[in-house]
Amino acid sequence: MITFSRQQHIVSQIAVILIILANIYWLKSPVLGTIAGSIYIWLNSKKLADVFYPKIHQGLKKVTGLLVILAYIAVNYTIAYHLYEVNSWIFLWVFLSIPLIIEILSFKTNTEHSFLHNIKPFKFRNIKNLILPTAVIIIDIVLIIALFKKASMGIVRSPWELVGFRFWALFVLSNLFLVATIITKRTVKNIWLIAFRFALLSTMGIILYPLGFGYDSFIHQASLKTIADTGTIQPRLFLYIGQYGLSLFGSHLSQ
Repeated sequence: MITFSRQQHIVSQIAVILIILANIYWLKSPVLGTIAGSIYIWLNSKKLADVFYPKIHQGLKKVTGLLVILAYIAVNYTIAYHLYEVNSWIFLWVFLSIPLIIEILSFKTNTEHSFLHNIKPFKFRNIKNLILPTAVIIIDIVLIIALFKKASMGIVRSPWELVGFRFWALFVLSNLFLVATIITKRTVKNIWLIAFRFALLSTMGIILYPLGFGYDSFIHQASLKTIADTGTIQPRLFLYIGQYGLSLFGSHLSQ
């Protein structure tokens, strides 16, 4: 477990903020933006949850903190969209106000924050326990890469025509490794492998054939681009802007 002093917390927030701002205005690296943005979201989700939900399960705590932050982003962008416009100033306000509010709340409630609770010294005898889950992850990454490479915008009778028997052979092998992992090592961490498997299953058709959703995806992409370029779009409908706000914030954050 790792803990920091109040000054160290503030310094870490400032460091992450400066890295992200430097990337937005000068470096413009999607890789750096994604990494730094993920640290920014994770750090503040954890701290916010420590303030409001100190006694609940660690995994659920991180999710609740994240949901509060996402709601805050969506509400701010919705208000800006209806009363003003969505631009870089709105992003900066949301981006800077999140850590500022969280640090003030943390200071006022005198909340202590600790990270990496489950960190343990690495033992070589535990390597055998990592073989099966590592195999599952590696094969799933290969499957995802294959899906994107086989994706098509043409006319097809079925998206499953786009992948061959090798893909399904690997898929079956990954399933076998996943089942073996769950049976041999019963741990709560297996839920992440299972969740990732369901995510893979639910997005295979979408990745292979992006046109499967019809024109909706293109309309929403065009709407997002218009808002990003002009700050608004007419008519100002209340229905979508919350999710649009999350997309636009994430785009700025990750570049």
